Amino acid sequence: MSSAQVCLHDLEALSTERDAGKRRELLRKVTDLFFVTEEQQTDDERDVFGGVLERVAYELELEARAELSQRLSSSRFAPHNIVRRLAEDDIEVAKPVLERSTVLSDEDLVEIAYSKGQQHLMAMTHREHLSMAVTDVIVQRGNDAVLTSVAANKGARFSGKSFDTLAMKATHIAALREELINRDDVPNEVVEAIKRSVAEKLKKEFSSQHADISSEEIDHVVELQAENVDFSSLKEDNRFGPLKVDVVDLHHKGLLTQDKIKMYAEKGMQAELVHSLAVKSEMTPDMAYHTLYEAEVPALAVLCRAFHFKRDTFGALLQDRVHRAGLSADLVMNAMKRYDSLDDETAMRIFRFLKVRLSVA
Repeated sequence: MSSAQVCLHDLEALSTERDAGKRRELLRKVTDLFFVTEEQQTDDERDVFGGVLERVAYELELEARAELSQRLSSSRFAPHNIVRRLAEDDIEVAKPVLERSTVLSDEDLVEIAYSKGQQHLMAMTHREHLSMAVTDVIVQRGNDAVLTSVAANKGARFSGKSFDTLAMKATHIAALREELINRDDVPNEVVEAIKRSVAEKLKKEFSSQHADISSEEIDHVVELQAENVDFSSLKEDNRFGPLKVDVVDLHHKGLLTQDKIKMYAEKGMQAELVHSLAVKSEMTPDMAYHTLYEAEVPALAVLCRAFHFKRDTFGALLQDRVHRAGLSADLVMNAMKRYDSLDDETAMRIFRFLKVRLSVA
């Protein structure tokens, strides 16, 4: 008698045993034997396994089914009928096979995605590979967390329609926006669509909050945000650590003057310069660094105007950026024009808005 036939004989014993404890023990034993003989089984034998395992498992409690699901999730020979039923069970049972089982076909996953809830969809987003047919349904039905999770899955493939839907949702979901921007397969037109949507959203938001600021300045700050803040890799990575004690002490004593800040810029004392701007503007050092060296140049003009920096101080900060990051003559000239065109009160309003957006980013 072959190992598979011995295993089937045990299955028959399992199917007639009435004691729940013994049935659980036999279920584990037969599952062990299944893994030993899975490559030797014929299709008919595998079907018998599936039928008996399904009948017995669904006469036991949820914990027993969850254990069976966990074990079968890694087998490429697991009987399809029991795996499919487990995938439609409560999420504690369904999760392992939804996340890992290769026995489930795209057709299975699509049907389950249409019929089950958000927890089942979330489990699917963790699969190693997801076809367009499956992601189309997930994108259509998923909530914010599910959409963000599926966008983070580098093994997921999306149709143009799904990318368009994700782009629309990304306007309001920052985490989804970040995952999309980090993908290599997102079409450029989708990225541009996200930027346009964010810009429109920001314009409405800013206009409602600051009715006294001109439409030109609103357009400018919206452009800054859509092109830079929402799509930068700004992270609080503590590259500068906590605020420098000596800089904070100078500030408290009233000695952190513009001349001192200008001197830091002219002498290339980057850490002192960054921490000085952070103290003056009540930003973190990383946010101050971002404004100085990474953000669009007019953001620096806004900061300097907001805190009444003189033109030559702003010029010194610009020169420091030119030295460290490189700027074209046109950018420098336009930045100076931006500085000249701003009044202090408008600049402070814009700066407060920029700082909020930076904090959120």
